[in-house]
Amino acid sequence: MHRLSNTRSLVAGILLFGCSSNCNAMAPDYGVVELIWSLIGGVGLVFAGLGWAAAGRAKGALFGVVLFLGLMVTMLVLIIFSGDKHERELNAMRADRKTAAEKSVAEVQKQCEAQERFEVFKPIKVGSSVFVNVNPEQKSPTAIEAPTVTPTEAMKSQQKRFGESFPPSDNRKQYVNPIIWIGNADRPEYIAEILHSDLVETNNWDPSGNWKYLRFATKQRWDKDGDSFHAKGFTETHIDERKFENWPDNKIVMPIPIWEALAQYVFEVDDISTMDDRQHWVARGRMRLSDARTSDVLAEYVGFQSILDRQAVCPKAKEASSEQGQWDMLRFFFERVTEKS
Repeated sequence: MHRLSNTRSLVAGILLFGCSSNCNAMAPDYGVVELIWSLIGGVGLVFAGLGWAAAGRAKGALFGVVLFLGLMVTMLVLIIFSGDKHERELNAMRADRKTAAEKSVAEVQKQCEAQERFEVFKPIKVGSSVFVNVNPEQKSPTAIEAPTVTPTEAMKSQQKRFGESFPPSDNRKQYVNPIIWIGNADRPEYIAEILHSDLVETNNWDPSGNWKYLRFATKQRWDKDGDSFHAKGFTETHIDERKFENWPDNKIVMPIPIWEALAQYVFEVDDISTMDDRQHWVARGRMRLSDARTSDVLAEYVGFQSILDRQAVCPKAKEASSEQGQWDMLRFFFERVTEKS
C-alpha cells in the first residue's frame, strides 16, 4: 500500500513536470514566466522523489501528493492571471488602433469634401487599347521624409506578445508603403473586360525576363496587327489549349512578351500622399489616363483612402461603384472615361 502511494506520488510529479512544459507553450508571456513554469515542474519532480524515498512511510507519500496539488493550483492561478493580463493588453492595443482608425476615416471624409476631383477632358471609345503603367515597387513620396520610429517598451512588449504593435514599431505602414490602389490597379485582363477591349499591355516587371512588355490580346487582334506569327512561336511549346491556334475567338488567353507596345492610351496610378496625409493615417492617390502618342492627359481622378480602414474611401466614389461594400476602383474610373453610346 505504501509503495502504491509512493508510486502515485512519483507519477503525479512527472505529470506536473509535463504540465509545466505544456504551460510554457501556452503561456502568453515568455522569458521569466517560462523559467517559473520550469522551476515549478522541477520542484514538483524533486518532491515526487522525496515521497518515493520515504519508503514505508505513508506520510511522505501523502505530503508529496498534497504538495503537488498545491503547486498545480498555484500554477493554474498564475496561468489565469497571466491570461487576463494578456487579454487586457491586447484589448488596449486594439482600442488604440480603433481610435486612430476612426480619426483616419474622419480625415478621409474631410479631405474628400475639400479635394476629391474627377476630371475627364476627352473621353475614349469603348474597345480602346490601354497600356497599364503601374509600378508594383512604388513607394509613397513621404518615404523620403518618414520620421524614424523609436519603439517604446510598450511597443516592444506588444510586438513580442502579439507579433505587432500599435503604433507600429517601424514607419513602413504609415509613411513608406504606397496606397493600396497600386496593387489593385495591375489587372490588365479585368481592364480589358471593363473596356470591352481586345488589347491591353503592361510592363514586364520580371527581372529575369528578356522582354520589355506583356501583351494581353485576342487571337483576332494578333491577326489584325500582323503579329500572329510571334504569338504562335511563343505558345508552340505550351499545352494544347494554350497554343495560339487553339485559342477561342475573342478571348484573351494569356500574356505574350513583346518589345514594342501598340496601345493607344496609358493608364497610371500613383501615390501622391503628403506628410500631413500620412500623419493622419490617410493615403492620397491619383489615377490618370493619357494619350500614348502625345502624352496629353485625358482624364484624372484624385481621391483618398484610410490606411487603417481600407473600406474608407471617398463616399461619392464608393457609392458610384461598389459591390458588397467593396470599392471597384477600376470600374469606377474606366466607366467614367469612356464615351456614352
